[in-house]
Amino acid sequence: MEEVRKLFRQQAPSKDIVGMFKEVPSWVDEEVQDKFVEMVLCDDVALKYKAVEKYPWLVCKAIVREVEAAGGGISDWLMEKCIDLQPKGEEVSDSLGGMGRDLTYSYKSYEIENVTFGIRVWPQFSHVGLALWPAGFAVAEWVLRNKTNLNGKTIVELGSGVGLTGIVASLATAAKRSIMTDYLPMVNDNAEINIKEANVGDKTQVDLLDWMSVAKNDPAVLSLIESYNTTHLLAADVVYDREVVPALADTFRAFLRLSPNLEKVVFAVTRRNEETFQYLLEQLRRCNLTLTATSTPSPTGVFHYDPDLITIYSLELKD
Repeated sequence: MEEVRKLFRQQAPSKDIVGMFKEVPSWVDEEVQDKFVEMVLCDDVALKYKAVEKYPWLVCKAIVREVEAAGGGISDWLMEKCIDLQPKGEEVSDSLGGMGRDLTYSYKSYEIENVTFGIRVWPQFSHVGLALWPAGFAVAEWVLRNKTNLNGKTIVELGSGVGLTGIVASLATAAKRSIMTDYLPMVNDNAEINIKEANVGDKTQVDLLDWMSVAKNDPAVLSLIESYNTTHLLAADVVYDREVVPALADTFRAFLRLSPNLEKVVFAVTRRNEETFQYLLEQLRRCNLTLTATSTPSPTGVFHYDPDLITIYSLELKD
């Protein structure tokens, strides 16, 4: 049931939770259903970090449906929870960067090095840096697999969004600094909240970094990049808008030129649009950059993603 709870905290698809639940011995029995309610639906972490309103209800319904399909009876406690969890249409207000309207957020929770923390996400803005993306999980997994190599290093992430990878780096490694960068103040404000929740503010910082300014050779922005003295540059699922691809390539080049101690660039891509990806390759060639595919780590249970849909690349600047 522990693995079921872990998936529930991450708001994994209900079918995955059902599949894991059915691996629990005697899963049809009412005693096991009650254990599901106790350990999963009434989990202190899940109650602290609010999920999308309908999510617990959908999971509860899916479990009930599977038990009934297997010919089992539904425990009173599970049925009561299913009724209690029916969405009531309430919303949570938050100004989020002074946007002046009510928005609904939710949390997905994770455990790294025995520290449980919540990541605040905003479903209304799934197209920007207020959501979690599969390639971001893959890079966070890469950090966990390579944590000893990151000790004493300075990690910078482009398009850090909600800040998951940087938080993982701060919790799991003895990195000197973990620097998250994004171009929208409201995205960075949300990341700051997540950093505070994970209690890693002592070695984690959030900076505004606009790739368009890098492309224009803005002296202040180039000086900021140089000041980082980056050793590891990370980026995940940042190839989504064709218009910013040239500036992204320029930003990669700037880091490679201005970071004399740079050891590795980890760039994770989910291939959604082949035309956009080919345009990325064209722009990288323009910047004299080479892209090399490496192995994508399989999830070890901390994060939930399909590695077959993600490719992790390394980047190098040609002489």
